[in-house]
Amino acid sequence: MGDAGRGNAPTREEADRADEETAVKIAVASGKGGTGKTTVSVSLALTAQGQVQYVDCDVEEPNGHIFLSPVIRTKREIHLVVPRVMEERCSYCGKCRDLCRFHAITVFGRTIMTFADLCHSCGGCFLVCPEDALARDKRLVGVVEKGHAGGVAFVHGRMRVGEAMAVPLIRAVKEEFPEKYVVIASYSDYERLGTISPFAMAPLAAAAGADVAMVDTGIKDGKSTFEFMSEKSLREFTTMNRDAGLMTALAGSLGFDHLPALKRIDPDIIGVRGMVCGGNRDSSIKEDLVDRLVRMVG
Repeated sequence: MGDAGRGNAPTREEADRADEETAVKIAVASGKGGTGKTTVSVSLALTAQGQVQYVDCDVEEPNGHIFLSPVIRTKREIHLVVPRVMEERCSYCGKCRDLCRFHAITVFGRTIMTFADLCHSCGGCFLVCPEDALARDKRLVGVVEKGHAGGVAFVHGRMRVGEAMAVPLIRAVKEEFPEKYVVIASYSDYERLGTISPFAMAPLAAAAGADVAMVDTGIKDGKSTFEFMSEKSLREFTTMNRDAGLMTALAGSLGFDHLPALKRIDPDIIGVRGMVCGGNRDSSIKEDLVDRLVRMVG
């Protein structure tokens, strides 16, 4: 019986293939600090079964490493290409200045100046310079560190102090595990928060190379996303994202009564918490409510 039982067991190759086929990608995202993103992410990484990859895209202030204590195996610097003027060639025509909408290069009289920290590395100035007077220099954005924390594959980015552009570093972190998703969140109640609207955020998310544009509520006072954005506007938001190659995630005190509208809007992801906790965000998840949600969504 023992030999027969072992004979039916899957091989390592079969087990690995099964893991790949049932892989789950979980994105933990929020715009606010102190909400528990790292606590949830680290807990999931440490308790999940099988192969786990922890990708910290909070490059401005990553802190997953504080809890995971990874052994860093590789460290890669990320740079942007920026212009350096060779004045012996420059005719001070101003074409580079006129092109740059970020004012990273300016010409007045027979003086030309570059401001590397303002450069977005689009490369346009190199193309329009008739004298080939711009050399390609580089600016350090930050570093990507990769390693392991026990059985957890780990990668994060650390932005250089004083650097303002996080996007190139986030892209570099994603490249280490390209199958992972980056979610950029905005708020349906953006007006009372004094921040940008989801419609302004979505193009920025696409330009940053994100995978998902998310709408949530910023203030957790029981008011739902539907109290701040209509079904029509959420449908337009979802369509705009699809046109930009983004997935859409909707959250924010969603209830069972919102499911018909959510089906019509047809986002890629629905984020719930209180809905499956009996309306109380601080309660435990209730299995019967999860089953009800699955039946209603299906």
